[in-house]
Amino acid sequence: MISPELMQKKFVVKDILKHHNITSWFQPIINVERRELIGWEAFSRGPETDNGLETPAMFDTAAEAGILKPFDLMCLHTAAESFDQLQLENKLFINISNEMLIASSRLKDQVGKLIADNRVPSTRMVLEIDEKNASNNINELIEAVHFFHEQGFEVAVDHLSGIDNVGESASLHKLWSEIKPDYIKLDRSFIQNVNGSASKQKTVKEVVAVARSIGSVLIAEGVETEKELKKLYELGVHNVQGYLIQKPQLAPVAPKLDDLLDKELFAETNQKSLACDLVVSTAHVEVGTTIQSVFELLEANVHMSSIAVVENEKVKGIIFRTPFMNKYSKRQRREVVQAKCISSEMSSDLLHVDAHQRIEQVSRLVTSRAQLDAEHDFIISNEQHFLGIGTVIDLLRKVTQLRVKPDHQENILTMLPGNTPIGNCVMELLDKDTPFSIALLDLANFKPFNNHYSHNRGDEVLIMFAEILRKQLKQGASFAGHIGGDDFVLIMPQDEWQELLRSVFTEFNHKVLKFYSDNDIKQGGIESTDRNGHMRLFDFVSLSAGVMTVKEEYFDSFQSLLTQLIQLKQRTKRQLGTCLAHLNDAQIKLYSYDESGFVDEGVSD
Repeated sequence: MISPELMQKKFVVKDILKHHNITSWFQPIINVERRELIGWEAFSRGPETDNGLETPAMFDTAAEAGILKPFDLMCLHTAAESFDQLQLENKLFINISNEMLIASSRLKDQVGKLIADNRVPSTRMVLEIDEKNASNNINELIEAVHFFHEQGFEVAVDHLSGIDNVGESASLHKLWSEIKPDYIKLDRSFIQNVNGSASKQKTVKEVVAVARSIGSVLIAEGVETEKELKKLYELGVHNVQGYLIQKPQLAPVAPKLDDLLDKELFAETNQKSLACDLVVSTAHVEVGTTIQSVFELLEANVHMSSIAVVENEKVKGIIFRTPFMNKYSKRQRREVVQAKCISSEMSSDLLHVDAHQRIEQVSRLVTSRAQLDAEHDFIISNEQHFLGIGTVIDLLRKVTQLRVKPDHQENILTMLPGNTPIGNCVMELLDKDTPFSIALLDLANFKPFNNHYSHNRGDEVLIMFAEILRKQLKQGASFAGHIGGDDFVLIMPQDEWQELLRSVFTEFNHKVLKFYSDNDIKQGGIESTDRNGHMRLFDFVSLSAGVMTVKEEYFDSFQSLLTQLIQLKQRTKRQLGTCLAHLNDAQIKLYSYDESGFVDEGVSD
């Protein structure tokens, strides 16, 4: 039987929904090191009456009353409308239930309408999801997050307070690696008196390593004292919100950070490059896994260079791809030992680095072992728990980024590797006879965009696109580079090019619109002069690509392969409606693109 108190609460939330009697209060989120405003978190509050509910209770009651989804949607619209009316800057962080996220991802037309109706573009919105309830429908949640990422939204995971051993939870870290959240938020329970708690400092330090290993930004919530802020900064947490900065307000003014933050305390950067930034793979098996199972895993993942062997989340050894596959490539030899445990084949003499070691230290350790071992992948651990695997190629790339030189090692604007590292990567794959797919991408209608909006705005588009490509390195791509201008390269496993590029095209098409004015969006493009000096309407900046799957083809240099890619990409310019040309086994196929993905337009002559 429902209690009178619960009945009253349900009546209150239904009445709030019926009359849209909700207000949005905003609290700033800042970066301490750069003294920058990242954005604002929206808090939904009901009417101030004797029957009013605290915000968490309001949403719990809405769920019990069966109206959580429309309640969520009302709060989202109210927050976006208030955010726009107040002309608040940067990102809007807003809580949304996992159920609402999953339901919305299935209603693609409704999401499209939601994006169109909102005055705040999807690229400025961060959807905060509930970590505690994630295990209830994990596969659907992962799929929903990927869908919203493709629509241009960013995602944050929140509400970690009910989870034990956050820093050491392998299942939680696995979820994060699959969801790939843009932000991870540590709530007040981890932050309160962190300066006086060794256990909390240990937890924060562990989460910093995990967040950086998957490319997520960590935000500390509920910072209320300068001592807490100082300790968080020392631990590597630079993004914070809380009463120390500013309480939630109905009509806030951006905090004056120069007055708020101690200039001497935060004068020097401590954003050092650490070993946790080098994680490129989390491939691992348990010590009891059979040799046959490991062989099948490596056979199915041709770009997996090594696998960690773990027991109770601690690394016991490593399997290096090349010697293992060479030894067991013949079935007769495998059949003799296929049921044996992989522990009998693992190498226990491995390089083990701590997640918080400086990259310069890792480089010295790798160099000192280089003449001793033919295989150079290394294990990265966080408080003795397996975090991931690092490779020498990625280590070299990171060291190069720390020493930017004007010799094509790295593009100064986008910070992606330039011509020399791209060529080295390609030639290494060719020398090893490793099949791969490579895409040369450029931005169609980029020149008229530059002429119309300025080169500074064009640079912003290039940086945005570089970040999209960099994100693909976490999705399975092998290498991303910037040749120069608006020409970029993405190297991928041979059979994964279509899925990875679909994600790139979808995200770019959504994000590029934020660089246009409302009038240009309404008219479907910009009016600018063409090469003949005539004014005409140019479509929005879009992507075109020449893609080649390289198996047994011979190329004496990267330049000869690049020449063929350029010729492939030019085919998309000649045939109206196509955006991608793919060469595989001497056959060229052309593709157009729509919201569902690439559409096969047939074989090209």
